[in-house]
Amino acid sequence: MSTCPASTSALFPNTTSSDTERYIVSSPLRSSISTFAVRTGSTLSVNGSPFRAVGGNVYWLGVDENDPPGSITWPSRERVNDAFATLALMGATAVRSTTLGVSVGCGRCLMPSLGTWNANEQAWETFDYALFAARRYGIRLIVPLTDHWDYYHGGIKTFLRWRQLDENNYDPFYQVGSQVNQDWRDYVQGVIGHVSTITGRRAGDEEAVLAWELGNELGGWNGHDYPPPKEWTQSTAQFIRNLTANQFIMSGSYGIRDYELDIPELDFVTNHFYPPYSSNMRNDASKAAAAGKVYIVGEYNWTGGYWQKWLWFATAIPALLALLFLLLPNRWFPLYLRLPFIKRQSPTGATKISSTTTRRDDTKGSEEDPFASAADLTPLPTDDKSSYPPPTPSAPMQQVEPLLPTQAKKRGIGIKKWHISLGFFLIATPIAAGVVYTFQPSTLGHFLDDMRHESDKGRLGGSFYWSFFGRNTECCNFVEHNDGYTLHYPGTSKDMRHRVLSIVRNAYVMNGPPTVVPDWLPEPMLEEFDGDAITEDNLPGAACPQNNLTLPTNQTSTSTRLAMRKRDNSRRWKFF
Repeated sequence: MSTCPASTSALFPNTTSSDTERYIVSSPLRSSISTFAVRTGSTLSVNGSPFRAVGGNVYWLGVDENDPPGSITWPSRERVNDAFATLALMGATAVRSTTLGVSVGCGRCLMPSLGTWNANEQAWETFDYALFAARRYGIRLIVPLTDHWDYYHGGIKTFLRWRQLDENNYDPFYQVGSQVNQDWRDYVQGVIGHVSTITGRRAGDEEAVLAWELGNELGGWNGHDYPPPKEWTQSTAQFIRNLTANQFIMSGSYGIRDYELDIPELDFVTNHFYPPYSSNMRNDASKAAAAGKVYIVGEYNWTGGYWQKWLWFATAIPALLALLFLLLPNRWFPLYLRLPFIKRQSPTGATKISSTTTRRDDTKGSEEDPFASAADLTPLPTDDKSSYPPPTPSAPMQQVEPLLPTQAKKRGIGIKKWHISLGFFLIATPIAAGVVYTFQPSTLGHFLDDMRHESDKGRLGGSFYWSFFGRNTECCNFVEHNDGYTLHYPGTSKDMRHRVLSIVRNAYVMNGPPTVVPDWLPEPMLEEFDGDAITEDNLPGAACPQNNLTLPTNQTSTSTRLAMRKRDNSRRWKFF
């Protein structure tokens, strides 16, 4: 292994060791896991103490794609040790790792092609070492067994392609008894029945494996993209229960399905949160607890990421539209609002009086003198020679000055541009604020608090953020994964440091002594420990590389392991 420059060998890559030496913990090993967790309804315990499975997703423990970037490799033991050591300091009690159980169809996967286990023993040695290291660092594992998505390490589509079937139609995979379904079951049996070259234990008998998950995000993000049917879920859970007696079985759906609550072989139900909504999480936890199931938040977005930008944009929309009104052409304004009770004149100058007014005047006149005599009426002259004088008006006629067409047009209430702009802003802003308040996701702090409260009520068994990456093999730099959710400890930015601190406090408070103890804190703080005792200034770091794991001397030989695996799976697998 190559070495880093002395200036980058401390907790924080690219910083000097003198700045961070006081944070380094050389050996953050806990007591080795030696017993299985126990479920009582919706709660878990270990050795009689309450247990919560709290930690992160470390999906790359079996097969990685990030070191170096873009290449599929087996993660080095140095990286695996660094990850578990750091997670132990962060208060983690469990991790979820997809590639430990979903490893098909790639050159470095456990099963590169249908019915053929990998000829390179390093594939299984990587699997074995991850389970061994987790055991030694006191961290339990949740291992999914297939994937709805078609990532580099395979999934449902891999098995469909192997049988030359339409990879976008998942029905054959979910059809119990089909050839594709049997292919996958044989793979699952090989993984759970695998005997470690390091410990000599079957994976199905390993105390460090907390649960086998039926799959990752089955049904897709909306839950309706080929969701797993009840028959498949129940039959698969029963199948796995026959392979392991003491490890738990977890549903793999994206969201809780009601029928899962009625399957006795399912111990855990789960959901993922992108973004996190506390209300949905609380509803899930309540539903699972009522059915006596452990509820696990399998993934949640810790970043407070993309939706925050959209929320700010949503609240700014009324102001932006209000400004756009001010940019409209001046010739369009002012606008005039004509109301029915306002008298107006036509462009020709004739006064327009509403018919209602005329009728009112006629009625009034008839009411004052309903019996007027004909003598009172002045006859009209018949010709120019008439002896009758012209009638004399009772009152002088008033001259009405005609309105020009442009003047007549402007009769009414004038509305200017700034009127529209201001009015729209005053009306739309409260509406936008109400929509944002109703639909905005929970902040990380509120989501963590709510999960802790549900845990205190016995309705939540664990949670895992997505996703953790440690340092590279040389301990020089953090390994990057550019999906927007990568968490580095203790953080590579001010915002990340703040969020990491919240996650660490939450982990220690949810479990607490004797499950996890922040023994790197001064003794007075440990006596009356609460989460606030952990600060950014006293967060520790694990020494890198970790040189404290000694492999057992009684490792099972490669030939013996192959013979045992061949005996257990003799009906169809090829070995090399």
